[in-house]
Amino acid sequence: MIRKILAWEPSTSLRAGMAKTYAWIAEQYALRKAGKKVVL
Repeated sequence: MIRKILAWEPSTSLRAGMAKTYAWIAEQYALRKAGKKVVL
């Protein structure tokens, strides 16, 4: 729908974006569990 209306599509695939997001969340969780300060 976005492609059709705006003639635009994301440069990153959903799978790649989700993998990157999951890795970031896992890293933040591990840091927080280890008592490190988490910067958002």
